[in-house]
Amino acid sequence: MHELVTKQLEELIPSEPHKGGYRLTLVYNYESTVSDLDNVVVVNKFVGDSLQSLGFVVNDNVKHCIEVRLLVGEKQVKGEGNCVITIDFLD
Repeated sequence: MHELVTKQLEELIPSEPHKGGYRLTLVYNYESTVSDLDNVVVVNKFVGDSLQSLGFVVNDNVKHCIEVRLLVGEKQVKGEGNCVITIDFLD
């Protein structure tokens, strides 16, 4: 999973890591109404690790990642479920 997240972020690597706080929002666009939002929680771990290892942020600890929001998005066609991740960099 870390490799998948890293691959999607590689093209966006900044020249310097963000030294302040940041907030992550994960929107789970589900395929089935019996899906569990909790299944997306693990994605947060790999996103944080990738943000740090690629130099987007200094660290992914609680000093820097001050909030993680999990939201239910829209129902998708089978095979097209996804998780959209937004990163808000704070001062």
